[in-house]
Amino acid sequence: MTDLCRRSLFRGAAAAWGTGLLTACAGSAGSAALAPSQTAGGTTASAPAGKRAALAQLADIPVGGAISVEAPDGGNVLLTQPAAGEVKAFSAACPHEGCNAAPDGESFACPCHGSRFGLDGSVQQGPAGRALTAYAVEVVNGQVLSA
Repeated sequence: MTDLCRRSLFRGAAAAWGTGLLTACAGSAGSAALAPSQTAGGTTASAPAGKRAALAQLADIPVGGAISVEAPDGGNVLLTQPAAGEVKAFSAACPHEGCNAAPDGESFACPCHGSRFGLDGSVQQGPAGRALTAYAVEVVNGQVLSA
């Protein structure tokens, strides 16, 4: 089984079973992968302690828009800049079936089954029943870093 196939299998399983599987897999990989964790406010993610990765340059993210970038673990991350200097990040994996959503104007669109998400990650149109998984990021010297 190829690494890409395994990665897709784990992403699909994690979408079906929750974020615990991704947390376990990301932690064992030893990379700077973004790994989900549970918080009181919902599902967020951050890089393992001491392993922050540069995801993009702030200047590459349009204010009021979004871009898709590759995460250190090979997955896709959606970065949005709702206001100048403020960046939010989400897993591109649609919570419905795990297909990669992509920026589409002022929203994110999943090409597989038509789910749409606001730039805040919220569901605008199903079949997805929950928001995109948020990742913690911060801007340092014009770079967007995993937190």
